[in-house]
Amino acid sequence: MLAKMVTLGIIASIGDDKDRNCYRLEHKKCKVGEWQYDSVIALKAALDELGIESETIPVKSETRRWFRLFTTLRNKTRGHGAIQSTTAGRAVEYLAKRINLSYSNFSLLNRQ
Repeated sequence: MLAKMVTLGIIASIGDDKDRNCYRLEHKKCKVGEWQYDSVIALKAALDELGIESETIPVKSETRRWFRLFTTLRNKTRGHGAIQSTTAGRAVEYLAKRINLSYSNFSLLNRQ
């Protein structure tokens, strides 16, 4: 649900213009210490904890990388064998961190 809300909010708020603001926003890279980057790292850590191979995270990364990683998580865990509860528990800690970072910092989710 969080992914859908974020995606719909971003799409609805960006319009095409002559200054290419849409392109600039889509390709802006975040770095260590920014909540967007930290949420990508948290999801990557959850995938690593579950033993799921995924792309490496560069020094700067755009937020949309999170959506690709989340798709990998969904596809590799749904119906493809049981995950041990201890492994899942550690992975959930990283997922909770990611969700809390987004919920606390993503301005679209803080609107009335």
